[in-house]
Amino acid sequence: MMVAMMTMCLVSLGLPLLGWWVGGRSMALRVLTRDQAGACSEAVQGCSLTPAQQANVRRAMSSGRRLDDPAERAAVVGWAQATIDRDAARARRRPVAHRALRVALVLWGAAMLVGTVYVVAHSHVEDVPVFPLAWYALFAALTLHHRATLRRVVRNNSDVEVRQPVAA
Repeated sequence: MMVAMMTMCLVSLGLPLLGWWVGGRSMALRVLTRDQAGACSEAVQGCSLTPAQQANVRRAMSSGRRLDDPAERAAVVGWAQATIDRDAARARRRPVAHRALRVALVLWGAAMLVGTVYVVAHSHVEDVPVFPLAWYALFAALTLHHRATLRRVVRNNSDVEVRQPVAA
């Protein structure tokens, strides 16, 4: 019984502390993949920025905010556009696999949602698959947030006005 109580105390105190610690970390400190680092270095080297300006560019890339310095704006737009182009090229290399993966993920998510509604409707709340649902929701949210942030970076920092399609 004592081990269970200690475990509960550790989890109830440790998880909020871990969340607070991770939440305080800057996204600019995260490790970049080789492709991201290449796009970052090309964008930053082309604009000859100081280390402080490079840090501003990395923060703006993570948050999608508008920068004031034209050189920083050019660097962040170049980096975001290179990332968008890289993702599009990766999807074009294997279009069938990407579509199949998207369809499979959507079907799996729909099946999880239908299964959850069915379990809750039959009053078996303890059988709800919480962890798979949470992982699926987290994956979807992070993917959508990343794509939206890239588009926001380009929209906020490019000098060219982004036009929305006109409804006919």
